[in-house]
Amino acid sequence: MPSMFHDLAKRLTMSSGIILMLVISFFGADYWPVQFLTILFVATITMAAMIEYVALVKHKGDPPSKYLLASIGVFWPVAFFLFPSWIWLILLFLGFFVYNFLFIDGAIYRVACGSFAMLYILVPIGMILSILYPEGIGSKGDMALVIYLVAVTKVVDIGGYFMGRLFGKRKLAPTISPSKTVVGAVFGLLGAIAVSLFLASYVKISTNEALFLGFILGVAAELGDLAESVLKRDAHVKDSNQIPGLGGVLDLIDSLLFTTPILFAYFRF
Repeated sequence: MPSMFHDLAKRLTMSSGIILMLVISFFGADYWPVQFLTILFVATITMAAMIEYVALVKHKGDPPSKYLLASIGVFWPVAFFLFPSWIWLILLFLGFFVYNFLFIDGAIYRVACGSFAMLYILVPIGMILSILYPEGIGSKGDMALVIYLVAVTKVVDIGGYFMGRLFGKRKLAPTISPSKTVVGAVFGLLGAIAVSLFLASYVKISTNEALFLGFILGVAAELGDLAESVLKRDAHVKDSNQIPGLGGVLDLIDSLLFTTPILFAYFRF
């Protein structure tokens, strides 16, 4: 295997576990034990993303409480699943703000950073849960739409990884993400459009809609990846974590954090 793909085996191992979880969630969507397993998986991902975010902030100043944001990361998916309402997010924000009454010095910085974490991470996660379980526990939403979202989003990463490493020469944004190339970005975008067209009948959208959504989601996925890279570059770290073959949870979901609001808005509004 070429040295440029030295991390491929680890990436495939981690990706296989995630794909298996999606398959279980899809075929067991009617059964509440599988729904609880799915929520546990989402809560774990959200908690880890919040912890990694705090670790990035720590490189720049006094961060919000890691334990508080981790707890919020677990509470949000579970609460939304049991009693689906966006009021939970408002209460979490207000509670987080009140918590900082105890520590006046540096409160502005911590509140700003914590509030951004809720907007950046919790809102897209809530949108996915709203699609999956619109009426909470026992309900069945549009799992096909989630599969479509993940497939169109992640193919951008796959196209960028393989084609970028094989043929990429010119860097896309060298100061933000030195490993990303123009060729990888182009093939990732074309892959998003192709997958969108392939799954069009699956999610009941027209060819024109599939072309439009594939392009918009492909661009959003690229921007989401670069957005997280900006945070990492500012914190002077390569990955948000040291998970073999993955880097970090934020590295895994960064594109989804940008594509989810677009898809949610398109189908809900």
